[in-house]
Amino acid sequence: MRYQNAVRFDVGGIVAGTVASTALGGSSLIFPLLASYERQLKPRFSVVAEGLLNGGDDYERKAGVSLQSRYYVRPRCGSSLAGFYATPALAYRVVRLRSDYAPEVRRRFVGAGVLVGWQGARKADSRWFWDVSAGIMRWQKTGADKVAAPAYGAFPTSSKAYYETHRSDFDGRLGVGYRF
Repeated sequence: MRYQNAVRFDVGGIVAGTVASTALGGSSLIFPLLASYERQLKPRFSVVAEGLLNGGDDYERKAGVSLQSRYYVRPRCGSSLAGFYATPALAYRVVRLRSDYAPEVRRRFVGAGVLVGWQGARKADSRWFWDVSAGIMRWQKTGADKVAAPAYGAFPTSSKAYYETHRSDFDGRLGVGYRF
């Protein structure tokens, strides 16, 4: 059976974010919600729309959307939306910086990059699948900061967002999905 649609939820970000936060002395559970929808347009070509909520940590929250166009280099025989793929990606992120002594700041970033990965299931006709990918993204700040009114005469913010100190960044996914 050929499926032309898929929804996917990232589980790797939840585990990696929580482990990293705990290792760096954080005490809260990091629970980023990264979900995507994929639509097959041709036997080897599909488009993916992705949304992120609650990314980052307590002091730097990330939200945004991205768009990918996947090309399945080695599609799995008898199965759609499965096999090895390469995908260029475009992304938009809003980053909220929060500090105990400075006003809240919101910064916007745009990114472009490329990912390579594999998507598939144990059985070719299974609706449930795994998706694993890795790549690199390049980020650029866009627009002016939006600063909330400082509370109690707070100090001006000089914090930099992660995307400002890591303009080129590794991007990886470990997701579970459902084809229909």
